[in-house]
Amino acid sequence: MYDGTSPLTFMLRPDTVGQALEATSIVPGWQAESTVTPEGATVRFTRMVAKEHTA
Repeated sequence: MYDGTSPLTFMLRPDTVGQALEATSIVPGWQAESTVTPEGATVRFTRMVAKEHTA
């Protein structure tokens, strides 16, 4: 079961790389890191955790 905080990794086919990388830039609350190769791409999403404010 996914805990909501671990990084998610996706493998993409070469014909979907451009479209997918464009989509990763609009996912709120997640930071995407991508590695593109001739075989496709790997995109890793890491949840951005808001810093808690202390009084």
